[in-house]
Amino acid sequence: MKNHHIRIEKFKSIAQLLGEYQTIFAAIQHDSNRVVAFKTIVDELDRLNMGLEVPLSVIIQQRVVLNTRIKQDVIPALARGLSMAKSLNDATMTNTLDFYFKQVRKKSNAATSSQAAKVILDYIGEHETEAATAGFSADRIAAIEQMKRESDGMREQAKAHASVRHVDRNQMRRLASEATNMLTNELDWLLTEYKTTEPVLYERYSMLRQRKKRTSKAEVHTDVSGMVTDQATGAAVQGALVYIVDSEGYETNSDVDGYFVVDELEPGAYQLRCSAPGYQQTSDVAFTIAKGESLQVNFSLMAQQAVA
Repeated sequence: MKNHHIRIEKFKSIAQLLGEYQTIFAAIQHDSNRVVAFKTIVDELDRLNMGLEVPLSVIIQQRVVLNTRIKQDVIPALARGLSMAKSLNDATMTNTLDFYFKQVRKKSNAATSSQAAKVILDYIGEHETEAATAGFSADRIAAIEQMKRESDGMREQAKAHASVRHVDRNQMRRLASEATNMLTNELDWLLTEYKTTEPVLYERYSMLRQRKKRTSKAEVHTDVSGMVTDQATGAAVQGALVYIVDSEGYETNSDVDGYFVVDELEPGAYQLRCSAPGYQQTSDVAFTIAKGESLQVNFSLMAQQAVA
């Protein structure tokens, strides 16, 4: 994903340079049209790229708010519920609430907190008298219910963001390919005609391109991408290591949405492996890829604690 960001920044620099000489290109309608077309692609690519970044701040802020609510409402409620279960000699609920108490304190995500809130609400609903004695007032119960609704809403919103971001990425990859092909097949030769009349423009353009002259064949990209999710909750797994077995340089990490891409692959047969802290090792996925092909492989990881 870092390389993709670098490509976009380079496209923007080239578009900005060409824009500075728009009056020169205006003398030939064809040249002016091609420069405008390239800038249009780059502007849309930049817009989509910004769209991927902006939702992250929203998601992060939501998590900060949720974690604060968990500390204020869920953790104390679990502690009271645990004390109530012990006083009722309810071994099953004692173990259950103790499990959630430790999990929420250790990893306070929306899925875990929502499950914990549901368990405690169901339990105090079955033991209203004992719950009142344990300190579960109407206000406290309302706060837990509100926290659960917020957790559920956050999970749905995160799924929606992930879906939109994934679609945007596919669109971005298509536009990046169009921009690359336009540079290779149109603008490179077009700029050579300005080498004598506009030497500064040509030199600056050549430096931004920073590559050897190629043939007119369109550039192709060969890659495998996909999502890494938690098998139990369906939530995205961030930071999972995804790599090609027995091949150096072909590895990446899933991002906040669980998305990954291993690019610049050579045509051939490979095995893709995925691993993440706290999750069971999955089976390798074997695949064969041809030049210019984009494959999709998804991983669904099982938490180690859920393994029998």
